[in-house]
Amino acid sequence: MNRLERHTMRRRSALIGVSGVALALVLAACGGGDGSGKDSGGLTTVRYGSVGGMTDGPLYLAEELGYFKDAGIKVERTRFESGTQILAAMVGGSLDVAAVAVSAGLLNAIDGSDKFKFVADRQSQQGPRRFGEGFLASPRILDGVALDDPKALGQALKGKKVAITGKSTSTEFMVGELMKSYGIDNSQVDLVVLPFGSMAAALKSGAIDAGIVLEPFMSQILNAKTGVMISHLDGVISSGTQVPVTYSKAFASGDRQVAEGFMTAFLHGAQVMNDALGAKGTDREKVIDIIAKYSDLPADVIAQSDPPGIAPQAPLDISYMADFQEFLLAQGVMKKKVDIASAVDDSFAAAARKELGIGAQ
Repeated sequence: MNRLERHTMRRRSALIGVSGVALALVLAACGGGDGSGKDSGGLTTVRYGSVGGMTDGPLYLAEELGYFKDAGIKVERTRFESGTQILAAMVGGSLDVAAVAVSAGLLNAIDGSDKFKFVADRQSQQGPRRFGEGFLASPRILDGVALDDPKALGQALKGKKVAITGKSTSTEFMVGELMKSYGIDNSQVDLVVLPFGSMAAALKSGAIDAGIVLEPFMSQILNAKTGVMISHLDGVISSGTQVPVTYSKAFASGDRQVAEGFMTAFLHGAQVMNDALGAKGTDREKVIDIIAKYSDLPADVIAQSDPPGIAPQAPLDISYMADFQEFLLAQGVMKKKVDIASAVDDSFAAAARKELGIGAQ
């Protein structure tokens, strides 16, 4: 068992049972439904939920570098096992802020509801090095195949086992868009449902032939040479936001200074992360060590991974959400189109960009 697998197993063990009755305990740990309050040090507690990992880098940096404290905020982070659980906590009023991937449940929750607002980008293709996700295939199916020949790739993938994280998920949507660009469709490949953390071993063993893989597992596969990068997905799917920073209704309509302060700290952290992990390389080792400390991932794994795409200077882009919604409607998972734009509020990020002097593009 390698270093990353040991860390992944430890994370999973810590999260076992975060469903059913155990989920109620998690929600209680989030502080109930009475909103944020001040601690003994005079800081306002903001309850934040996500699945954790490298994509929370901006929050880790904002905490470690004092940006949240400067804003008078203490962030209480809860790590969940799935987006479904995060959404349930948001709808139930147990979180102030969350990062939850776009899904049918999230989009359906918008309809006729003002329980939350999408306020910023947390993962997209807007960052300095795409967004830390790609389509990889085993070298054994690529012998003699020109990787810049879409038709040849389509023929190589026909009938092969392609991993997705679930039916009617963003990974199934992405694979479908890729297959279209290769001249085939999802009915011509064998879709296999696997969590991201199991894909490296499955590619190596031959249990799958290809799949959409997220960092840090993507770099693990590439470094082990058990998979070849076929597409970074840019130019195939929209560059819009896949995971929005989401404010609850109570938080968005409550203390404006706190809501803007949280966003300013978050975008400042995103700026630092991009400068460190992108082309500039500013304080790279220091930033990697901070993210490793909070994410429970080895520093060397973070160092070799593509960072998640977060563009602090850019307003949230709903183009990906709109495309994904069309996919869900076609599948019958959603019964009617919802107005995604009605759930977007860029005012907090706009105020943060002004405060930071980074300006919208």
